[in-house]
Amino acid sequence: MAEYIERIKLLKELTKDRDDLHKMGITGMTLAAIKRAIRKTEEIPTADVRPERHGRWTDTSINLYDGSSERGYQCNVCKDIFFVEQSEIVYYKFCPHCGAKMDGKEREK
Repeated sequence: MAEYIERIKLLKELTKDRDDLHKMGITGMTLAAIKRAIRKTEEIPTADVRPERHGRWTDTSINLYDGSSERGYQCNVCKDIFFVEQSEIVYYKFCPHCGAKMDGKEREK
């Protein structure tokens, strides 16, 4: 699986290292390498990613207008409710509404 970093944080660290080296009087290949790393980091295309969210299905029931109730499963992250048979909910490894991975881990804050 691909891993992603925050470009701004990396650039801040590289810039700090560059400035520290410059203050110490270090030039040449070391400083050039950091400058090149900064330039390459700025040039690399970004990806539109979001943090992975984890959740779990919880049993719930909804009172309908006619006085009856219907059983469903609620995503603990987005609170959306899905009305499917109990045997079918196991096929939903991700919440179709918010994309949370239904692996039973705690909700991320």
